[in-house]
Amino acid sequence: MPHAAAARNLVEGNQPDVDYYVKYYIYIHDGDEMISPALVLTTVNAPYSKQLSAEELVHCLLDHAAAKTVPGHMSSFFGDVKPELQFAFADLFGITRAQLVTAAKAFSSYSGEPYPLAA
Repeated sequence: MPHAAAARNLVEGNQPDVDYYVKYYIYIHDGDEMISPALVLTTVNAPYSKQLSAEELVHCLLDHAAAKTVPGHMSSFFGDVKPELQFAFADLFGITRAQLVTAAKAFSSYSGEPYPLAA
């Protein structure tokens, strides 16, 4: 997918092509940091032999039952990834802030762990 088409998808509100963003490491500028989906995935997947793709992580953020099947990964996402990076990742894949906060609260309730976005 050409970069222009990817940008157009985001502007038009269409579902982004997850594999494209991960493969080409499309970066989001957040203050002084450059954010990549690969950075988030590296943090989320580091301690585990099962590796989630960006698409799988996005699915888990939107489907609370799916999130419960990979509690370690979700705990890493909500607990180890900085909230700014969580928002940037979610935004890149069309997840609203409200949806992300809802996911954090649901997973916090399930796991019993406090997470910044669930506060």
